[in-house]
Amino acid sequence: MATIYRIQDKDGRGPFKPDFSKNWVRDRPDYVNLKPMYNHDIKLEDGLHHGIGCLTAKELKRWFTEKEYEILRTYGYCCKKIQGVKIIKRDKVQVLFSRELPLSKKTVSVRLY
Repeated sequence: MATIYRIQDKDGRGPFKPDFSKNWVRDRPDYVNLKPMYNHDIKLEDGLHHGIGCLTAKELKRWFTEKEYEILRTYGYCCKKIQGVKIIKRDKVQVLFSRELPLSKKTVSVRLY
């Protein structure tokens, strides 16, 4: 079992919801390097909760600048440390994970910036 870090709201939803990114994403030269992990080829296990995060808070900072994080905080998002996850897929900047508990349960808020 592993520990991951991610930005999420009180319901455990991440900020890359349809039509929401326009509210917080700012122009930045490195954004093209941060491509979302698609899981079309991965069979996700029924009955588990899945999400995408990073193995360290430092990696998470590559996804969210300080200004973007400030904006997300006004929408109720914060950085969470989630323990006891199973890593399903990993690349250089993110992991796809699963866990038995909902993503909103038994998490620890951590300071990102």
